[in-house]
Amino acid sequence: MTSARAVAILAVIVGLSAGCSKDPEAAKREYLASGDRYTAEGKDAEAIIQYQNALQQDPRFGQARVKLADAHARLGNYAGAAREYIRAADLLPGDTELQLTAARYLLLTRQYQDAKSRAAKVLVVDPRNAQAHVIIGSALAGLKDLPAALNELEEANKLEPTAAAHANLGAVRLAQGERNLAEAEFKKALELEPRNVNVYLALTNFHLANGDSRQAEVTLRKGLEIEPTNPLANRALAAIYLSGRRLAEAEPVLKALAASDVNPEGANRLAWADFLLTTGRLPEAIKVLEPLSTVKASSGQSRPRLAVILYQQGKAVEAHKLVDEVLASEPRNVLALLTKARFCLIEQRLDESLDRARQAAVADPRSVPAHYLVGNVLLLKKQYEEAAEAYRQVLKINPRAGAAQLQLSRLSLMRGEADAALRLARDADKASPGALGPQLLIAKSLIAQREYARADAVIRALLASNPSVAAVHATAGTVAILRQDRTAARRSYERALALDPAELEALNGLSALDVAEGKASSAEARVVALLAKYPDRAEMVALGATTYEKLGKFDRAEALLKALIERDPTSLAAYAQLAHLYLVQQKLNQARSEFDQIAQRNPRSVGARTMAAMILDSQGSTVEARRRYEEILKIDPRAAVASNNLAYIYAETGGNLEVALELAQNAVAQVPQANEFRDTLGFVHLKRGLPQLAIEHFEKSVKGDPTNPVYSYHLGLALAGTGDKARARQALDRALSLSQSFPGAGDARKVLGTL
Repeated sequence: MTSARAVAILAVIVGLSAGCSKDPEAAKREYLASGDRYTAEGKDAEAIIQYQNALQQDPRFGQARVKLADAHARLGNYAGAAREYIRAADLLPGDTELQLTAARYLLLTRQYQDAKSRAAKVLVVDPRNAQAHVIIGSALAGLKDLPAALNELEEANKLEPTAAAHANLGAVRLAQGERNLAEAEFKKALELEPRNVNVYLALTNFHLANGDSRQAEVTLRKGLEIEPTNPLANRALAAIYLSGRRLAEAEPVLKALAASDVNPEGANRLAWADFLLTTGRLPEAIKVLEPLSTVKASSGQSRPRLAVILYQQGKAVEAHKLVDEVLASEPRNVLALLTKARFCLIEQRLDESLDRARQAAVADPRSVPAHYLVGNVLLLKKQYEEAAEAYRQVLKINPRAGAAQLQLSRLSLMRGEADAALRLARDADKASPGALGPQLLIAKSLIAQREYARADAVIRALLASNPSVAAVHATAGTVAILRQDRTAARRSYERALALDPAELEALNGLSALDVAEGKASSAEARVVALLAKYPDRAEMVALGATTYEKLGKFDRAEALLKALIERDPTSLAAYAQLAHLYLVQQKLNQARSEFDQIAQRNPRSVGARTMAAMILDSQGSTVEARRRYEEILKIDPRAAVASNNLAYIYAETGGNLEVALELAQNAVAQVPQANEFRDTLGFVHLKRGLPQLAIEHFEKSVKGDPTNPVYSYHLGLALAGTGDKARARQALDRALSLSQSFPGAGDARKVLGTL
């Protein structure tokens, strides 16, 4: 047992005996004096125990509360310091300096409105208090009221020019995009207080915001020359190392911080444990985390990390149990919620994963990991627009979050928005220069823009630096195909599949090459092997169906697509592909008869019944199709395709529009990424005489598929209905430029004539 630990235990024992035998007033004074002695000796951990003992005697002992907060602050335990300063300020409302200190800590914990209120009370007593103006300005900046923040900070500088005022002015100028003015303010702060490490930290953040990590590191090192052991500066330096994947340099910094960490919350020890986890040193991480897990102040953060280790060791049940125990006592613990969400995601329990991730985002609205995980789960659920919104939320919090920029770039590419995809990919590349993900998306975006030569240059550079990455070879194959070099394309695709047999782009490309070159046996052999190896992967089954269709083996393609629809009755792509297959073969009646037989054998087969109803609908048998959709919804009220199609029929034929609205809303709720469903919901609103409600849905459909003339036509009708003639003309013109003969083209021309 160390002497410090022995003293701490002795202090508790003495505290218990004193509490039993002494008058509370006398006892609290003795504890306070004892804490002061420990403070004088530099023993803040022991002082904290004595100040806490004093507060057990009298929780409203403001003086002890202040000294407890001071001790936490000296140890770098900013969360504990914030908690105690705020409590102390409540107990001592007349102490203006204490009110300002509490307000500063409220700023640190992003409680901007409370910080502003406390500082405003100080100004009532002392209208010329410059520090109060600085705090109010900082709080207003946090609340995104930048003009008002600027006024407060400029007023503070008039009253008393300080480094803090200039540094905060710099932060506001930076938020306004005025980088040159921001830099000037930071430099003024350094001129006023050249040995203030906090100013160097502020300037470091400025350089990082500009994407200049090299200059940020130079600035930070200058601050550390003044105060080598400053915990915040060292944590910032470690963060720079980690962001640049300089693990060997980050390790000694984090290890030293952990070694000197005596805070009950153990923030620096947790950071060290995270590093150990990242580098796969699980036994070392366990040694750091287990002691923290037995301390109340740090258990909420250490135990979810231990659960991750258990999960990695294959002990999923124990891992879930540990996280559930944390959540039982701390239901808003963000780390525990995210850990639970990630476990559920791995186990493909997407709804539960999404629920937990959203709870984490509510508990901490500024949590980047929470919003990012929400986006990732929504992406897997194919709720693309909602996923994009989650990623946009990440970028509102951290505009340089490269992972979110990458995901948004991919989504933009899926929607055919090549310009946006390229811009986002380049933004991500700035955050992580030369990284594989952004560079690969830059190449794909250039391909979408038909900039094949530029895409080829990017891919060649990636091949040189990433010769063992299947996706790079696959994209190289696609570029070669587009540049009419089939030999190079085949070579690239085959190399990709040698590295990763499930590389979908390479599989698609090689199958297409085989069909185009008359190598039917090779194409079929690949499909057979693929389906044997991945029978449950929808994208592989769809590829098999496409290949069989191209080979003219329609019966096999049909069987695969039917299986897909049976497995997932919401798969619009599978319905569309199967419908196209029947159109090619001109066998709609036979197909309908076969689907009817399937439904007879399996009365609850929603997929077969829906396909039969869709065929009737396409043949103009609307009344019968309507009846069948109604029957399907009796079997499964949540059937998305049937709900959508029936809603459209009701809206188009004068059916019950309120029922149509419920059906359309149900369809969108089930498959929110479906452009067809959004269009139907807008169409129902339009028929209800509410064009203003329809516009949002039509706009989403147009954005999701800008090549569909019907979506632009419907948007034009809605805009015309609200009196927005200019935009209505633009939408209708776009619809007619896409096609002169789509359903509604004649009406589009008539409406244009009235605008």
